[in-house]
Amino acid sequence: MKNFLKNNSLFLLIVLLAIALRFAGIEKVPPALNWDEISHGYNAYSILKTGKDEWGAVLPTIFRAYGDYKLPVYIYLTALSEAIFGLTALAVRLPGVLAGIVTVVFTYFLARKLFNPKVALLSSLLVAIEPWSLFLSRGAFEANLALALILPGFYFFLKGLKESKYLVLATFLLGLSVWTYNSARIFVPLMIAATKILYWKDLRVLWKKAKVHLFFTSAIAIIFFVPMFWQLIGPAGQARYGKVAIIDVDPQGNTTSGLGIDKKTIHKSIYEVLINDENIENAA
Repeated sequence: MKNFLKNNSLFLLIVLLAIALRFAGIEKVPPALNWDEISHGYNAYSILKTGKDEWGAVLPTIFRAYGDYKLPVYIYLTALSEAIFGLTALAVRLPGVLAGIVTVVFTYFLARKLFNPKVALLSSLLVAIEPWSLFLSRGAFEANLALALILPGFYFFLKGLKESKYLVLATFLLGLSVWTYNSARIFVPLMIAATKILYWKDLRVLWKKAKVHLFFTSAIAIIFFVPMFWQLIGPAGQARYGKVAIIDVDPQGNTTSGLGIDKKTIHKSIYEVLINDENIENAA
Protein backbone atom coordinates (compact mmCIF):
# COMPACT_ATOMS: atom_id res chain seq x y z
CA MET A 1 0.00 0.00 0.00
CA LYS A 2 2.84 2.38 0.90
CA ASN A 3 4.59 1.63 -2.39
CA PHE A 4 1.37 2.29 -4.31
CA LEU A 5 0.88 5.66 -2.58
CA LYS A 6 4.49 6.60 -3.18
CA ASN A 7 4.56 5.58 -6.84
CA ASN A 8 1.19 7.15 -7.65
CA SER A 9 1.14 10.17 -5.33
CA LEU A 10 0.78 12.74 -8.13
CA PHE A 11 -2.03 10.79 -9.75
CA LEU A 12 -3.86 10.48 -6.42
CA LEU A 13 -3.51 14.24 -5.85
CA ILE A 14 -5.04 14.86 -9.28
CA VAL A 15 -7.96 12.56 -8.44
CA LEU A 16 -8.49 14.35 -5.10
CA LEU A 17 -8.45 17.68 -6.94
CA ALA A 18 -11.03 16.35 -9.42
CA ILE A 19 -13.24 15.14 -6.56
CA ALA A 20 -13.04 18.50 -4.76
CA LEU A 21 -13.80 20.55 -7.88
CA ARG A 22 -16.79 18.38 -8.76
CA PHE A 23 -18.38 18.04 -5.33
CA ALA A 24 -17.84 21.57 -4.01
CA GLY A 25 -21.22 23.33 -3.74
CA ILE A 26 -22.80 20.85 -6.14
CA GLU A 27 -26.36 21.59 -4.98
CA LYS A 28 -25.99 25.34 -5.53
CA VAL A 29 -23.63 25.65 -8.50
CA PRO A 30 -24.96 25.69 -11.19
CA PRO A 31 -27.88 27.53 -9.57
CA ALA A 32 -31.12 25.55 -9.92
CA LEU A 33 -31.68 22.46 -12.04
CA ASN A 34 -32.12 22.96 -15.78
CA TRP A 35 -35.12 21.47 -17.57
CA ASP A 36 -33.24 18.31 -18.62
CA GLU A 37 -32.11 17.73 -15.04
CA ILE A 38 -35.67 18.19 -13.81
CA SER A 39 -36.87 15.68 -16.40
CA HIS A 40 -34.21 13.17 -15.32
CA GLY A 41 -35.05 13.66 -11.67
CA TYR A 42 -38.82 13.46 -12.11
CA ASN A 43 -38.74 10.36 -14.31
CA ALA A 44 -36.22 8.68 -12.01
CA TYR A 45 -38.40 9.40 -8.97
CA SER A 46 -41.45 8.07 -10.80
CA ILE A 47 -39.54 4.89 -11.67
CA LEU A 48 -38.40 4.56 -8.06
CA LYS A 49 -41.91 4.93 -6.61
CA THR A 50 -44.12 3.33 -9.28
CA GLY A 51 -41.90 1.48 -11.75
CA LYS A 52 -43.33 3.75 -14.48
CA ASP A 53 -42.16 6.92 -16.22
CA GLU A 54 -44.18 10.14 -16.36
CA TRP A 55 -46.20 8.78 -19.31
CA GLY A 56 -47.07 5.54 -17.53
CA ALA A 57 -44.64 3.29 -19.44
CA VAL A 58 -43.38 0.40 -17.29
CA LEU A 59 -39.58 0.31 -16.94
CA PRO A 60 -39.01 1.82 -20.40
CA THR A 61 -35.78 1.49 -22.36
CA ILE A 62 -36.34 4.96 -23.80
CA PHE A 63 -38.06 7.83 -21.99
CA ARG A 64 -40.49 10.00 -23.94
CA ALA A 65 -40.03 12.88 -21.44
CA TYR A 66 -40.55 16.20 -23.27
CA GLY A 67 -40.69 14.41 -26.61
CA ASP A 68 -36.89 14.32 -26.84
CA TYR A 69 -36.72 10.59 -26.02
CA LYS A 70 -34.00 10.25 -23.40
CA LEU A 71 -31.98 7.05 -23.10
CA PRO A 72 -32.36 5.11 -19.85
CA VAL A 73 -29.00 4.63 -18.12
CA TYR A 74 -28.67 8.06 -16.49
CA ILE A 75 -32.30 8.01 -15.35
CA TYR A 76 -32.03 4.56 -13.73
CA LEU A 77 -28.80 5.57 -11.99
CA THR A 78 -30.58 8.69 -10.74
CA ALA A 79 -33.34 6.48 -9.34
CA LEU A 80 -30.70 4.64 -7.29
CA SER A 81 -29.26 7.96 -6.15
CA GLU A 82 -32.70 9.27 -5.17
CA ALA A 83 -33.34 6.11 -3.17
CA ILE A 84 -30.41 7.19 -0.97
CA PHE A 85 -30.55 11.00 -1.01
CA GLY A 86 -34.20 11.64 -1.83
CA LEU A 87 -35.58 14.00 -4.47
CA THR A 88 -32.73 16.52 -4.28
CA ALA A 89 -30.35 18.33 -6.61
CA LEU A 90 -27.50 16.23 -5.18
CA ALA A 91 -29.28 13.01 -6.11
CA VAL A 92 -29.93 14.20 -9.67
CA ARG A 93 -26.36 15.41 -10.22
CA LEU A 94 -24.48 12.68 -8.34
CA PRO A 95 -24.24 10.20 -11.27
CA GLY A 96 -22.73 13.00 -13.38
CA VAL A 97 -20.24 13.93 -10.65
CA LEU A 98 -19.10 10.32 -10.25
CA ALA A 99 -18.88 9.94 -14.03
CA GLY A 100 -16.63 12.99 -14.19
CA ILE A 101 -14.28 11.48 -11.62
CA VAL A 102 -14.22 8.15 -13.48
CA THR A 103 -13.33 10.06 -16.67
CA VAL A 104 -10.29 11.61 -14.97
CA VAL A 105 -9.15 8.22 -13.64
CA PHE A 106 -9.45 6.36 -16.93
CA THR A 107 -7.96 9.21 -18.93
CA TYR A 108 -4.84 8.53 -16.88
CA PHE A 109 -4.93 4.75 -17.36
CA LEU A 110 -5.66 4.96 -21.07
CA ALA A 111 -2.99 7.61 -21.76
CA ARG A 112 -0.48 5.61 -19.74
CA LYS A 113 -1.21 2.49 -21.76
CA LEU A 114 -1.02 4.30 -25.10
CA PHE A 115 1.87 6.66 -24.30
CA ASN A 116 3.77 7.02 -21.01
CA PRO A 117 3.24 8.06 -17.34
CA LYS A 118 4.12 11.72 -17.94
CA VAL A 119 1.56 12.08 -20.72
CA ALA A 120 -0.96 10.24 -18.53
CA LEU A 121 -0.45 12.66 -15.62
CA LEU A 122 -0.74 15.72 -17.84
CA SER A 123 -3.83 14.36 -19.60
CA SER A 124 -5.65 13.50 -16.38
CA LEU A 125 -4.74 16.89 -14.85
CA LEU A 126 -6.17 18.73 -17.85
CA VAL A 127 -9.39 16.72 -17.72
CA ALA A 128 -9.63 17.35 -13.97
CA ILE A 129 -9.43 21.15 -14.25
CA GLU A 130 -10.51 22.24 -17.71
CA PRO A 131 -13.89 24.04 -17.91
CA TRP A 132 -15.57 21.74 -20.45
CA SER A 133 -15.13 18.65 -18.28
CA LEU A 134 -16.02 20.53 -15.09
CA PHE A 135 -19.21 21.91 -16.60
CA LEU A 136 -20.41 18.51 -17.80
CA SER A 137 -19.41 16.86 -14.51
CA ARG A 138 -21.50 19.21 -12.37
CA GLY A 139 -24.83 18.53 -14.02
CA ALA A 140 -27.03 15.69 -15.23
CA PHE A 141 -25.48 15.34 -18.68
CA GLU A 142 -25.79 12.04 -20.53
CA ALA A 143 -22.73 12.85 -22.68
CA ASN A 144 -20.55 12.95 -19.58
CA LEU A 145 -21.79 9.56 -18.40
CA ALA A 146 -21.33 8.03 -21.85
CA LEU A 147 -17.71 9.22 -21.91
CA ALA A 148 -17.17 7.66 -18.48
CA LEU A 149 -18.23 4.33 -20.00
CA ILE A 150 -16.41 4.65 -23.33
CA LEU A 151 -12.97 5.44 -21.84
CA PRO A 152 -12.78 2.36 -19.59
CA GLY A 153 -14.41 0.34 -22.35
CA PHE A 154 -11.58 1.17 -24.75
CA TYR A 155 -8.98 0.74 -22.00
CA PHE A 156 -10.21 -2.77 -21.17
CA PHE A 157 -10.37 -3.57 -24.88
CA LEU A 158 -6.64 -2.85 -25.13
CA LYS A 159 -5.99 -4.98 -22.04
CA GLY A 160 -8.16 -7.67 -23.56
CA LEU A 161 -5.76 -8.06 -26.46
CA LYS A 162 -3.37 -9.66 -23.95
CA GLU A 163 -5.89 -11.10 -21.47
CA SER A 164 -9.09 -12.01 -23.27
CA LYS A 165 -11.28 -11.91 -20.14
CA TYR A 166 -11.14 -8.10 -20.27
CA LEU A 167 -12.88 -8.10 -23.66
CA VAL A 168 -16.09 -9.20 -21.94
CA LEU A 169 -15.96 -6.19 -19.59
CA ALA A 170 -15.01 -3.87 -22.45
CA THR A 171 -18.00 -4.99 -24.51
CA PHE A 172 -20.35 -4.57 -21.55
CA LEU A 173 -19.18 -0.99 -20.91
CA LEU A 174 -19.31 0.02 -24.57
CA GLY A 175 -22.71 -1.63 -24.92
CA LEU A 176 -23.99 0.27 -21.90
CA SER A 177 -22.74 3.56 -23.39
CA VAL A 178 -25.06 3.29 -26.40
CA TRP A 179 -28.00 3.22 -23.99
CA THR A 180 -26.71 6.36 -22.28
CA TYR A 181 -26.31 9.03 -24.97
CA ASN A 182 -27.67 9.18 -28.52
CA SER A 183 -24.41 10.33 -30.13
CA ALA A 184 -22.70 7.25 -28.70
CA ARG A 185 -25.01 5.16 -30.88
CA ILE A 186 -23.12 6.48 -33.88
CA PHE A 187 -19.63 6.89 -32.43
CA VAL A 188 -19.26 3.61 -30.54
CA PRO A 189 -20.13 1.21 -33.41
CA LEU A 190 -17.74 3.15 -35.67
CA MET A 191 -15.03 3.02 -32.99
CA ILE A 192 -15.53 -0.72 -32.53
CA ALA A 193 -15.28 -1.28 -36.29
CA ALA A 194 -12.11 0.83 -36.47
CA THR A 195 -10.43 -0.95 -33.56
CA LYS A 196 -11.26 -4.34 -35.03
CA ILE A 197 -9.55 -3.30 -38.25
CA LEU A 198 -6.52 -1.84 -36.43
CA TYR A 199 -6.10 -4.83 -34.13
CA TRP A 200 -7.30 -7.54 -36.48
CA LYS A 201 -4.13 -9.63 -36.15
CA ASP A 202 -4.31 -9.62 -32.35
CA LEU A 203 -7.99 -10.53 -32.40
CA ARG A 204 -7.36 -13.37 -34.83
CA VAL A 205 -4.75 -14.83 -32.46
CA LEU A 206 -7.20 -14.46 -29.57
CA TRP A 207 -9.90 -16.30 -31.50
CA LYS A 208 -7.71 -19.40 -31.61
CA LYS A 209 -7.01 -19.51 -27.86
CA ALA A 210 -9.87 -17.66 -26.18
CA LYS A 211 -13.06 -18.75 -27.93
CA VAL A 212 -15.06 -18.90 -24.68
CA HIS A 213 -14.40 -15.25 -23.81
CA LEU A 214 -15.04 -14.18 -27.38
CA PHE A 215 -18.32 -16.10 -27.36
CA PHE A 216 -19.47 -14.18 -24.28
CA THR A 217 -18.23 -10.96 -25.87
CA SER A 218 -20.34 -11.63 -28.96
CA ALA A 219 -23.39 -12.53 -26.85
CA ILE A 220 -23.13 -9.28 -24.86
CA ALA A 221 -22.72 -7.31 -28.08
CA ILE A 222 -25.90 -8.86 -29.49
CA ILE A 223 -27.84 -8.11 -26.29
CA PHE A 224 -26.89 -4.43 -26.36
CA PHE A 225 -26.58 -3.54 -30.03
CA VAL A 226 -29.37 -5.47 -31.78
CA PRO A 227 -32.15 -3.84 -29.67
CA MET A 228 -30.40 -0.50 -30.17
CA PHE A 229 -30.61 -0.72 -33.96
CA TRP A 230 -34.20 -1.99 -33.72
CA GLN A 231 -35.11 0.98 -31.55
CA LEU A 232 -33.42 3.43 -33.92
CA ILE A 233 -35.71 2.44 -36.79
CA GLY A 234 -38.83 2.53 -34.59
CA PRO A 235 -41.13 5.54 -34.04
CA ALA A 236 -39.22 6.85 -31.00
CA GLY A 237 -35.88 6.64 -32.77
CA GLN A 238 -37.27 8.31 -35.87
CA ALA A 239 -38.83 11.08 -33.79
CA ARG A 240 -35.45 11.81 -32.23
CA TYR A 241 -33.74 11.63 -35.62
CA GLY A 242 -36.29 13.99 -37.12
CA LYS A 243 -35.40 16.61 -34.52
CA VAL A 244 -31.61 16.51 -34.81
CA ALA A 245 -30.86 15.39 -38.38
CA ILE A 246 -29.73 17.94 -40.98
CA ILE A 247 -30.98 15.70 -43.80
CA ASP A 248 -34.48 14.29 -43.50
CA VAL A 249 -37.09 13.84 -46.20
CA ASP A 250 -39.96 14.12 -43.73
CA PRO A 251 -38.79 15.67 -40.45
CA GLN A 252 -42.27 16.77 -39.43
CA GLY A 253 -43.72 13.37 -40.18
CA ASN A 254 -41.06 11.55 -38.18
CA THR A 255 -41.48 13.85 -35.21
CA THR A 256 -45.27 13.75 -35.14
CA SER A 257 -45.41 9.99 -35.57
CA GLY A 258 -42.99 9.54 -32.69
CA LEU A 259 -45.10 11.82 -30.53
CA GLY A 260 -48.31 10.05 -31.49
CA ILE A 261 -49.78 13.15 -33.17
CA ASP A 262 -51.99 12.99 -36.25
CA LYS A 263 -50.11 14.75 -39.07
CA LYS A 264 -53.39 16.30 -40.30
CA THR A 265 -53.86 18.05 -36.96
CA ILE A 266 -50.42 19.64 -36.99
CA HIS A 267 -51.32 21.77 -40.03
CA LYS A 268 -54.38 23.26 -38.35
CA SER A 269 -54.32 26.46 -36.36
CA ILE A 270 -55.29 26.50 -32.69
CA TYR A 271 -58.54 28.23 -33.72
CA GLU A 272 -59.40 25.41 -36.16
CA VAL A 273 -58.68 22.74 -33.57
CA LEU A 274 -60.63 24.37 -30.73
CA ILE A 275 -63.40 26.18 -32.59
CA ASN A 276 -65.13 23.62 -34.78
CA ASP A 277 -68.65 22.27 -35.08
CA GLU A 278 -67.97 19.13 -33.03
CA ASN A 279 -66.47 21.01 -30.11
CA ILE A 280 -69.25 23.61 -30.18
CA GLU A 281 -71.91 20.87 -30.14
CA ASN A 282 -70.17 19.12 -27.23
CA ALA A 283 -69.94 22.40 -25.32
CA ALA A 284 -73.65 23.04 -25.89
